[in-house]
Amino acid sequence: MRLSERRDVYGEVSREVSRIVRDVEYAGMDLRSALSNAVELSPSENYKEFLHGLITVIDSGGDVRMYLEERVEHFFEKARQSQRTFLDLLGLMAESYITALVAAPLFLLIVEIVMIMMGQDDELIVYLLNNKYTLSYP
Repeated sequence: MRLSERRDVYGEVSREVSRIVRDVEYAGMDLRSALSNAVELSPSENYKEFLHGLITVIDSGGDVRMYLEERVEHFFEKARQSQRTFLDLLGLMAESYITALVAAPLFLLIVEIVMIMMGQDDELIVYLLNNKYTLSYP
């Protein structure tokens, strides 16, 4: 089964490739013209860059297989970097959540308890913090 026929797996890439296949098989275009057409019609900058490189390799008579292997590695590395950045952002958000909504109220509660034990504060803030946690965590 061809890439252009697997829309359920490859999504929009399959649609873009099916346009190239259609131009070559049914419209009688040569591969280079069909690829140039796809470059003009594609909204994806990454895909355009990929096709430009492929056209250059075809024009220069280079090794298409080696080009494809290099591009696969390049795009895998970009995906890894993107995921790493996203996970770092998630980690930062989790740390902020823990600090702001868990550690800070507990720290304030402990400080208030110590101040009450020293006889320097009233019990209103401890009562309010205690009720907040009782209402939040049944």
